[in-house]
Amino acid sequence: GTGGCVLASRLSEDPANRVLLLEAGTSDGNILAAKIPMLYPRLHEDTRYDWGITTVKQKHAYDRELIWPRGKLLGGCSNVNAMILQQCAPADYDSWGIEGWAFNDLLPYFRKAETYNPAQNMPYHEELHGKDGPWHTTSVVDQTPLGHAFLDACEKEGIPRVHDINGHVSCGSLTFQTFSFNGRRSMISSAYLSPSVLARPNLTVGLGCHVTKIVFSADGSVAEAVQFQTKHKGNTFTVRVAREVAVCAGAIQSPQILMLSGIGPARHLEEHKISVIHNLEGVGENMADHNRIPLLYETIPGHSLNGLQASIPKLVYNFYRGLVHNDGPLTRPIIEAAAYFRIPDGPCNASASDSPHFEIFEAPYLINQDPLLLKNTEGTSVFIVLLSPFSLGTVRLASSNPWKNALVDPKVLSDSRDVELFVAAYKKTLAIVKQPAFSKYLKREIQPGPLSTDEEIADYVRKEIVTTYHPAGTCKMGSKADPTSVVDANLIVHGTKNLRVVDASVWPRIPGGQICWPVIATAEKAADMIKHHKLMNNPPRYIVEAKL
Repeated sequence: GTGGCVLASRLSEDPANRVLLLEAGTSDGNILAAKIPMLYPRLHEDTRYDWGITTVKQKHAYDRELIWPRGKLLGGCSNVNAMILQQCAPADYDSWGIEGWAFNDLLPYFRKAETYNPAQNMPYHEELHGKDGPWHTTSVVDQTPLGHAFLDACEKEGIPRVHDINGHVSCGSLTFQTFSFNGRRSMISSAYLSPSVLARPNLTVGLGCHVTKIVFSADGSVAEAVQFQTKHKGNTFTVRVAREVAVCAGAIQSPQILMLSGIGPARHLEEHKISVIHNLEGVGENMADHNRIPLLYETIPGHSLNGLQASIPKLVYNFYRGLVHNDGPLTRPIIEAAAYFRIPDGPCNASASDSPHFEIFEAPYLINQDPLLLKNTEGTSVFIVLLSPFSLGTVRLASSNPWKNALVDPKVLSDSRDVELFVAAYKKTLAIVKQPAFSKYLKREIQPGPLSTDEEIADYVRKEIVTTYHPAGTCKMGSKADPTSVVDANLIVHGTKNLRVVDASVWPRIPGGQICWPVIATAEKAADMIKHHKLMNNPPRYIVEAKL
């Protein structure tokens, strides 16, 4: 995953360290849909590169089973997202109340990761961005008239224009910063695992290696080995651990791996006949996510990117531009404008009094619709995303078979306050859309159509709510005194000495925004922790030599 690429790169900088990176998926090097920015949604439909996860039926969303895209390739979810660059509000981290994890503690790691490439006439906060990191970022510069009009409408509706949503500016309307650079996704795997890094003799990358279990010492305090398979029901390879194990599999697979290894709620593990190593009730709990609903509009001709599909020659021409010349509409991020705002006098679960409750995205494209139903229709999509949900879900084992996906139950809208917030946000968004600056480009409302009452709005939310692919919190960081915590402030799993979790699952509460950069900063900080940690006296041994 994303964090694993960062750790492998940073830890192998020291020739004295031997690093093995295990990835269940494939390399991302030749996958055009990962490289060309507008094509990434295609990966969500391809189980070669996606885990194919669906949730259990959601009681408060018409019993729908929601699709949860999760990247199954080197770099993980950073290769299947919308490439939005954001640190999120400082209060999001300060509110954790954990020493060493405030925003000012993380800022050096945000900057360490990045080389920000300033775009012409796009102001930014220089003190928040890096200049010599491996990961190249910039600002969105190519916008359709719809993007400019949306931002004008936000200003008219009282959401001021800002140029950099990072740092202490957490509300406002803006053109995003992005890790789409020079017409390509700036891939975490390519940035951190460059050819020169991969050539290091002390780094081995194993692709197609599905981790099945972590093996512990008799007393459960030391992770002694990692087991993996290269195919279902194939041979099991066991690699002995010289120093540490870091699990970087994300908020779904990280708790799954822990539970398969005997770390988790004892009763649940016993149900699956798994020997309990450590009874940690918090494993798989506390799962937060950012969920969204769509508003879809047909636009007057000539402004939407749906026009790219108007004819086969036009589609082929733009694909050629993107593939050969790294330019054209396929090489821009799919989201071109956004706004962050609060709901006054509504229920509040945000990290601070000035942190946003919602973000709304404008995309100059009709997304998530039946292509036949809207054939030859040009349009725009506006997404309303709840950033500070009250509803929390769980991850549980479906069985003791490590090849079977976990049971994901986000419990969307299980807390009625989330519904109340969505109703208010819908009204705010509708007011933006109706501003003449934006509405002059619209021909008709495709979805949802007229909604007259709060009950009708709430019903639409339940029918249409989907994930924004940001699950977090399932291996919560905290002290041993907190029965819901899983790792300590050094990201070491309680009860162990050398097992860490390094991904979004460790965050006590989800940051209010896009989480790719925060995951990278978390991994950068973890790499420094591991480097400075007193090495354990646990010499390497190998039971079965793995052929990678």
